[in-house]
Amino acid sequence: MKKIFRNTIILILLEGFLFSLQAREVLCPIDANGIVDIKEIGGKGLNVISLWVKNGSSPVSKEGNFKTKISNLRPQKLSLVDASKKIRALTIAVPQDNAKIIFNCESTATALLFKDISLFGSSQRCQEFTKALKNNTEFQALVTYLRKNLKERALEELVLDSECLNFVDKCNKSIFGQDQNKINNSLQIAKKELGNLLAE
Repeated sequence: MKKIFRNTIILILLEGFLFSLQAREVLCPIDANGIVDIKEIGGKGLNVISLWVKNGSSPVSKEGNFKTKISNLRPQKLSLVDASKKIRALTIAVPQDNAKIIFNCESTATALLFKDISLFGSSQRCQEFTKALKNNTEFQALVTYLRKNLKERALEELVLDSECLNFVDKCNKSIFGQDQNKINNSLQIAKKELGNLLAE
């Protein structure tokens, strides 16, 4: 179970990487400002990772402020890494949202549930889903758990613990139920059909 969840985290970053490479020719990066809640997220030498930035990363000031670039068309995941290249937090950047991009425990919990952000389509749907999460008891329990741990521990280490996996599993079941299985099955079928088309 731990290995599966760890692989999920890796896939979250990998999917964003592949999507950006494929879309780079048709999408244009836009400037975005953000902040890291340093009361909730720990780590030294923090950088925001975005493939729309030439060198791949944007430094975070001691106060938690940063500037980066994101897609102009659709939501995307961003990761926050420390000087040791360990993932400390995640967030979802929505281009139509004029608010600052925020890295905190709530944004990290939300991003963990978006296994494949493309399944949620538009920025509007992404925002609606994120808003609905706030009223979910299991989601709030996951956020509370992260608030107790992310200050001192890297996310990629935390997600190997059975306690963390339990919170995420309960959250997934509460929010998605059987729909999550349908989403995953549909994704696998779509990928298979695409593979067949490319092979012809």
